Amino acid sequence: MHLHANTTSLLALRQELHAPRRRVGRGRERAILTTILRQFAPKMRAEFVRAVRAAAQGTDAGGLLDALKRGAIDDAVRAVAWDDAAEPVLRSGLMGAFVEAFERSGVLHMSLTQQRGTGKQAAFSLVDDRPLEYIRDHGAKLVSDFGLQNRDALRQSLTSMLERGMTPQEMQRAIIPQVGLTEPWAAAVDRRLAKLLADGVSMGEAQAEAAKYADELVKLRALNIARTEALIAHGAADKEHRRQAVERGLADADKATKTWNTAGDDVVRPEHEAMEGVSVKWDQDFDVDGVFVDGPPDGVNCRCWVEFSPLG
Repeated sequence: MHLHANTTSLLALRQELHAPRRRVGRGRERAILTTILRQFAPKMRAEFVRAVRAAAQGTDAGGLLDALKRGAIDDAVRAVAWDDAAEPVLRSGLMGAFVEAFERSGVLHMSLTQQRGTGKQAAFSLVDDRPLEYIRDHGAKLVSDFGLQNRDALRQSLTSMLERGMTPQEMQRAIIPQVGLTEPWAAAVDRRLAKLLADGVSMGEAQAEAAKYADELVKLRALNIARTEALIAHGAADKEHRRQAVERGLADADKATKTWNTAGDDVVRPEHEAMEGVSVKWDQDFDVDGVFVDGPPDGVNCRCWVEFSPLG
């Protein structure tokens, strides 16, 4: 059973305990995270945008219009070419960059562990059932989630447009720019379109303005996805590298630990700030305000990382 002090007192106590101590290797661990973000997040961002563009351009305009004329919203949503055009790009492009980030992170972590450990030869390997299974499962869930989010968002927007009395042709032109957005962001684009029309802007001008807004949101979403996926690849590779290091004798399973580190700025989550400097055994979970996690990233855009100490 775990007893939790309030976040403020816990944070103050841990800051007092850990402030005087400089942990060896902290800069190098942080450098690995920075390297993965710098090298692979731009690739992932570009691939998501490319997938969205492929879905928009590959959509059967005639089929979409026919479904809208019949008032068949679900058929209209299915007419958008997400599965046929976007998913292949995501699987090959975005997930290809994810695998590269995963392997590169593992190699860098294993090299650093070798420097701190026994001096034995270290090599990070993806030729193993566990990392391959993780990558396969993560990729499948990622692509599936994107597809579901896309369909829900388009369905909501089309329903709203239909209720406002827009013609099938107007709906067809307005919905394509929203491909790739989540439900709240697609709704924001739809509200922008509705307000412009209410203010007396012509349909053509309103659709053009809404399309520009949608494009900005698609790029912003791509950036969020890329950063999050790069961080996930880094964290998952670090977990796999710890397992391989212990199995190969680079780290003592009884003594090896992992220590939580934060970015150290004023936008760190309070519950993560309270974890700064907390150490557990290499294969145990951290207790983050009552929630047990293997380590960072813990949430979207979490920039924390783990420092692995092979010799305890």
